[in-house]
Amino acid sequence: MKQTVNERAESSRTALTVMLGAVFMVLADVFIATIATPAIRADLAADTLHIQLALALYNVSYGALLLGGARLGDRFGNRRMFLAGCVFFGLASAVCASAPSAEVLVIGRLLQGIGPALLMPQVFTFIQVHLAESARLHAFAAFSAVSGIAAAGSQVIGGILIDLDLFGLGWRTVFWINIPVMIAIVLLGIAKLPQSGGSRRAEIDGAGLAAVTIVLLATTSALSFAQHLPGIALVAVCLSVVGVVLARAAFRRARRQGRDTIIDTGVFQLPGFRGLLVSSLAYYAGNAILFSLLPVYLIGARGYSAATAGLFFVALAGTFAVVSATLPRLVQAQPHLLLTVGSTALVLNYLLLALALLLTRQLSAVVLVALLVLIGCTMGCIAPALNALAVRLVPAASASSASGLVTTALEVGYGLGAAIGIGSYAIAQTRAAEPGHALAASLGIATLLTIGLAMLVARSTVSTASTPW
Repeated sequence: MKQTVNERAESSRTALTVMLGAVFMVLADVFIATIATPAIRADLAADTLHIQLALALYNVSYGALLLGGARLGDRFGNRRMFLAGCVFFGLASAVCASAPSAEVLVIGRLLQGIGPALLMPQVFTFIQVHLAESARLHAFAAFSAVSGIAAAGSQVIGGILIDLDLFGLGWRTVFWINIPVMIAIVLLGIAKLPQSGGSRRAEIDGAGLAAVTIVLLATTSALSFAQHLPGIALVAVCLSVVGVVLARAAFRRARRQGRDTIIDTGVFQLPGFRGLLVSSLAYYAGNAILFSLLPVYLIGARGYSAATAGLFFVALAGTFAVVSATLPRLVQAQPHLLLTVGSTALVLNYLLLALALLLTRQLSAVVLVALLVLIGCTMGCIAPALNALAVRLVPAASASSASGLVTTALEVGYGLGAAIGIGSYAIAQTRAAEPGHALAASLGIATLLTIGLAMLVARSTVSTASTPW
């Protein structure tokens, strides 16, 4: 029986809701472990290196395998790979939750990152392929809201779960909670997601996939290990260079043989797409510095409980969600205006927070909440505008490659920001008179990244009158 237009729209909304539930869970796990680190350190006798690895390896495997996940979706079907990613994420969460030692937790986090690498590209592809253009803009606005709430809300959820100490499980509940949620998402996905059988003609360039994976794995590893394992970071940089050379050779060979490459390089020729990737990376890197360091400062330097520290993010997450949900028409009409205003305002907000930390011995909770509200408002302008430009720039035929690249930029940005933030904070702590001064120094880097975003947006607005970028 054929569906009516309204029935198809309702079916698509239901499918998108299911997918966004999974997006929330996997993005929350980028940061939820941060607020659990004091409890993990105490329970498993974990040293700084173990904590660094537990935080970093999720990003490493996630970022390194995203493009492979996108191509696997083409080959075996987006629905199938989305569900496989959910199952893998749930199983790996069980490994993390039951870890008897810090070493097992580190392995679990590495495995856990494979799940989102499989499922996240399928979400972008679904939006591009199954939704009309007007619906795509609303879908990306919802994606932005969910992403922001996950990044900030995970701090709240994690802190409350740890302080509740359900069944005496302590920090382990932040991983156990993933399992029933993923079971529900898989069951709903089986019932509600549209069938997509993949294409046997969508060949996977094994050599290209391996080379690109080496590049991404080495790059994210270098960023993550630069502080505590500089030797490994240097080796990773060398591997990244080797991977680039191998990837170029694999691409040339595939083209000579008339086969598809692992990345549709044509998307880089789309006006503004490269600018979109760089802008996304800068924006999410700045976010990661704030999101990864503020809980460390509040718990370690100010003595707040995990739950109380998490509650500070309610102000940011709430305003982000409200602003991003109320701007779809303006996002559609003037994405560049929103990016310009939002990035400029975000620079000012970061500077205000840094100055407040420098000028006061202990920043009051009221002032901090007020500044986080302002930051949430500006982030709520930027993220939907970036997503709206992705909709405009990318045709449905290139959705898979573009979704993998956009998601990779997001994840590498988060990994880059977390690595820079943690490293700069550790260095600044040895020289700063107050912990707040160390946080202010790290926020200075976030400010520079956001200034770069603002300059890129301004340049692209002036230089391209006939295209979005």
